[in-house]
Amino acid sequence: DGVATTMTDTAGAAQEEPGVVPLHASIPSLTSVEVMSRTSPPSSVSSGLGRSQSLSPVSSRNAMSPGPESLIVLGESTSARKRRHLVQEQKRQEKERLAMEELQRQEDERERKALIRMKKKKLMEVERKKQEEERKKKAQEAKAAAAKARVEAKAAAAEDM
Repeated sequence: DGVATTMTDTAGAAQEEPGVVPLHASIPSLTSVEVMSRTSPPSSVSSGLGRSQSLSPVSSRNAMSPGPESLIVLGESTSARKRRHLVQEQKRQEKERLAMEELQRQEDERERKALIRMKKKKLMEVERKKQEEERKKKAQEAKAAAAKARVEAKAAAAEDM
């Protein structure tokens, strides 16, 4: 007959004939709540009692946006949603605080290592100066000993004459 017929399954969602892919089937990451919000009219969501409750523009926009915090869970009270958002915000803040603490710890570690390097450098410089002073002192003593030996050799040579 050429006309596409639709059948309804037990959940009440429309299903096309084989070969016709419904819109929500092409998006694998959707949850059933998101599928319902995308397949139902955006201005109203049908409740289980047969009534139609209209959503505020913010709620319908949240239902269409991605992310678990923006999902409208059917049957969830406003206080439960606020509590869920508060918990999510606290988790986000805790994660941010931990990240900041880790950055601070890494910065402190870098500063500590830099301070250790500076102290080692200073100690090595002091040690090098000390060794240089000792070397100069030994050279001076060797010079003095050589001069004394020359004077003694001259004196001994003068006596021999």
